[in-house]
Amino acid sequence: MAEEVVGAVVEKLSTAAINELGALLGVRDDMQYIKYQLNIMKAYLRRAEERQDANSVARTWAKQVQELAYDAEDCIDEFMFHLSQPTAPGLAGALQRCMRFLRTLKARHRIANQIQDIKSGVERATQMRLTYNISETTQGVATIPAPLDPRLPALFVKEAELVGIDKPKETLIQWLTTENEPQLSVTAVVGMGGLGKTTLVRKVYESLKLGQLFQFCAWITVSKFHIKDLLRDMIHELQNIPGQETDPLTPVQLIEKLKDHLEDKRYLIVFDDIWDTNVWENITPALADSENGSRVVVTTRKETVANTCRSTFHGGHVYNHQPLSHEQSWDLFSNRVFKNSKEGCPLDLEELSDAILKKCGGLPLAIVTIAGLLASKPNKTREEWRRVHDGLRFELETNPDLERVKQILNLSYNDLPYDLRSCFLYLSKYPEDYEIKRRHVVELWVAEGFARGIHDISAEEVAERYFDEFINRSMIQPSKVSWDGKVKSCQVHDVMLEVIVSKSREQNLVSLLGERGTASLTSEQKIRRLSAHTWSHLEGTDLSHVRSITVFAYFGFPLVPDRLRLLRILDLDKIWLHGGHLEWIGTLVSLRYVSIYLLQRHALPESWGNLHELETLNVRPRVQLTSITGLQRLRQLRGSPLHLPNGGIANLKALQALGDVVCSAGRGQMIEELGELTQLRHLSLMVVAPVKASHISSAEMQRLSASLAKLNSCLRSLKIKVTDLLDQFPCLESVSPPPLQLQKLALSGPLKKLPSWVASLKDVTEIRLHGTELEDGDIKDLQNLPNLVNLELRYNSHAGRDLCFAGEGFPSLRILVLGGPKSMKSLTFEQGAMPNLRRLAMRFNGGLWSGLSHNVLVYGLEHVPGLKEIACRDPRDSEDRLLPLETHHRHPPYFVLPL
Repeated sequence: MAEEVVGAVVEKLSTAAINELGALLGVRDDMQYIKYQLNIMKAYLRRAEERQDANSVARTWAKQVQELAYDAEDCIDEFMFHLSQPTAPGLAGALQRCMRFLRTLKARHRIANQIQDIKSGVERATQMRLTYNISETTQGVATIPAPLDPRLPALFVKEAELVGIDKPKETLIQWLTTENEPQLSVTAVVGMGGLGKTTLVRKVYESLKLGQLFQFCAWITVSKFHIKDLLRDMIHELQNIPGQETDPLTPVQLIEKLKDHLEDKRYLIVFDDIWDTNVWENITPALADSENGSRVVVTTRKETVANTCRSTFHGGHVYNHQPLSHEQSWDLFSNRVFKNSKEGCPLDLEELSDAILKKCGGLPLAIVTIAGLLASKPNKTREEWRRVHDGLRFELETNPDLERVKQILNLSYNDLPYDLRSCFLYLSKYPEDYEIKRRHVVELWVAEGFARGIHDISAEEVAERYFDEFINRSMIQPSKVSWDGKVKSCQVHDVMLEVIVSKSREQNLVSLLGERGTASLTSEQKIRRLSAHTWSHLEGTDLSHVRSITVFAYFGFPLVPDRLRLLRILDLDKIWLHGGHLEWIGTLVSLRYVSIYLLQRHALPESWGNLHELETLNVRPRVQLTSITGLQRLRQLRGSPLHLPNGGIANLKALQALGDVVCSAGRGQMIEELGELTQLRHLSLMVVAPVKASHISSAEMQRLSASLAKLNSCLRSLKIKVTDLLDQFPCLESVSPPPLQLQKLALSGPLKKLPSWVASLKDVTEIRLHGTELEDGDIKDLQNLPNLVNLELRYNSHAGRDLCFAGEGFPSLRILVLGGPKSMKSLTFEQGAMPNLRRLAMRFNGGLWSGLSHNVLVYGLEHVPGLKEIACRDPRDSEDRLLPLETHHRHPPYFVLPL
C-alpha cells in the first residue's frame, strides 16, 4: 500500500507542472530532494511491508512514509487547483491572472511552508531507516521466531467434534476409490480460508489410510515451500529417508528418485494448501502413473489452481467446499458453548447467538473460535454476548484466542500481488452483507488510481481482471452470476470484512462513519477516504484531506465545498438528492468520479462545466446534461435514461462507454455527433417515439446508421432498444462499414430481419434479442458464428411456431435462453447441433419476460450430449427449477415442459 502511494507521488513530482510549482514557490531544490528520497524509500517499502507483522518498527516507518507521500500529493494537488482555474484570452485574461496571483499569495505561502515541513519529515524518515537498519536485506531490528503454522490444529480435530462433514467425506471417498478408473487422477478441494478444507481432507485421508487400499500414503503441507524442500519432504514421507541423505541431490535427481519409488505402486498423496500452479507443475513429473488406481488430492483457495491440478491427469474432480448451513452452524456452536449444559442455549441468548452465527457466515474456523471464546466466559449473559457481537473487530485485533482466525484469513491477503492489495482493502468501505456490483467497484478502482492501463490493456480491463482474481482466490463470494458465468456482483464474508476493515484502518485507506466505524473518525490520522454508513453530521471534522466520499445513508448535507477542494470521488447514488445539491457538486473542480441519484428531473447547472478532471459520470434517473460538452476527459457516461444536449457532444472525444442515450425526433445533431466519438467501445441507445407519434423521421434514422458506421472500428458492444410505442427500428442494414469487431450485441424492438453483416461477426460472444419478430432464416444466419457462447432469444424474438436448430450449427454455444413467442409449439435439436451447449434456459410467463403460455414440446435433447441442466420458469412458482440431466440414465427424445 505505502509503496503504491509513494510511487504515484514520485511520478507527479517528475512532471513539468511541478517544476513550475517549485519555481513559483522558491522550493524547487526542496521538491527535488523530496522526490529523490521518496524514490529511494520506495525500494525499501515492499520489504518493510512484507515483514510488518513481525517488525513493528518497519510497520511504523512504512506508515510514516505513506503519510508523507499523501501530504506531498495534497500540496501538489492544491497548487494545481489554483493553477488550473480558467482565464479569458487577451487583456482580460492577463488581468485575471494578475488578480489570481495576488489572491493566492496566502495559499502559495502556506503551500511553501508545507513543503518545508514535508522535507523535514522526509529527513526524519531517512534517519529512522538508517538508525534501525530498515533495508532490503532479510535482517530486521531483531530476530523474531517464525510463528507456528495456524493451519496445524486442523490436522488433529476429533471427528466426533465435527459437523457437516459426513456427506462431503462420503463424496470424496467415492471419487477416490472408484475401481473403474485405473488411471492416476487428481481431486481438488477448493474454498476460502477457514472453511475446513484441511480438516475434511485429513479425515478422508485417515479413513483411506486405515483401509489399506493404497500401498503408500503421504500428507504434504505445501504452503510456501521451496521446490527442493518440498521434494525432500515427499521422499521422507514416502520412503522414510532422513533429510541429510537427500541434501546433495538436485531437484531433477529428487524427482527421478521419487518417480522410481512410486512406479508400479498404488499410492495416495495429499498436497495441502497449494497456492501456485508453478509449484504443482514442478511436482507432477514425480507422480508416476502405473494405471493401478493411484490418487492425488490437493487443497487450495484458488479456482485456477484447482482446475489446473484436476486436468493434469485423466478424469479428476473439483470439490467446491461450501460454508455450513444455519442448522449445522448452530449444532457446531452449541456443542462448543453449551456442551456441559443439559438445557442447551438459554432462551434469552438465542437471538444474540443467531446474530453471532450470521457474522460467522458458516465458516467453521470462525464458529469454533468464537464459540470457544464465549464458552470461556464465567457468566453467560446477554451483555457478554452483545459485547462479542458488537466488538468482533476489536476482539480480532486484541484477543489472542482469535489470533488464529486472523492469521488464516491474512494468509490470503499476504499472498496477493502488491497491485491488488489496495483494491482488496478498498472493499472495507462497504457495509456488512452489502451486494457489491462489479461495474461499480471496477469504476471506483480506476478513479482511485488503483488500477492503471498497461500497454494496450485499458485501466478498466485491468480492474476487471483484479475482480476476477479475488473471485478465483475465494476472497470474495459471488452473489449474482450471469448466464455466461460472469460474476456480476459479490459480497465479502463478515469475518473477512472485519479483518480488512482493521487492516484498512491501520493503513489509513478508508475511514468509516457510523455502524462499524464510528471510532475511526476520532483517530489522529488524516481522513483520506470517507465511507458513511449511517445518518450523522460532520461538524468539527477536518475533511480538507479527503479524496473520496461514499454515502450509504443521508448524513447532513451540504458539506462545505471549500473544505473539499481536493475531493476526487463522490459516490452518492445510494441516497436521493435534490436540485440544490447539484450547484454544490459543481464547485468541486477536482472531481474524477461522480455517481448521483436525483428525486426529480433536473438539468445540470452551468458550474458542472468546470469539472474538467471528471472521467466517470453516472446519473439517475432523468437528468438534462446541457453543461457537460466541455468535459474532454470524460470516459464513462451513463444514465437511465441519458438525455444528451442536441449538439456539442462531439467534444467528448475521450468517451469509451455511453448509455442509455435517448434518441428521439428533433435530436438529429446529437445523433450525428455520436459518430465523432471514435474512442467509444460500449454504446447503449434507447430509440423513443415522439409525443403523439409512432415513428421517427427516416432522415434521423439514416443519421443513426451513418454514425454507427463511423464507429465500426472501435465498438465492442452495442445495445439498441426501441420503445413499445415505436413501430420502426433503425435501418441497421445500411450501416456500412458495419461494426465487425463487436463482442456483444443486444437488439430489442420490431427489427423484423437481422442485418446481413451480423452473420460476419467473428468475434461476437453474446447476442441478446427481444421482440425482434425474426423469421427462421434469421436464426439460421447465426449458427455459423464461431465464437458465439451466449444466445438469448427472449419474448417474441422469433415469429414462428416451430424453432429448429440444424446440425453442425452453433459450434461454441454454451448457453441458450428462450422466451417465446406465445405461438411457439416446438423446439427441435438436430443431430450435431450445439455440440458444446451446457445450459438451456426457458422462461415462461415470468413477469417482464411474459413468454410461453402452453406446453412446448422439446425434441432431440439426446443430440446434445454435453447439456448439463435445463432451467424452467413455471408460472406456479417464481424460482428457476434446475433439472440436471446427469440424473437421467439416457436423454429422453423430448420433454413436455408444463406451464
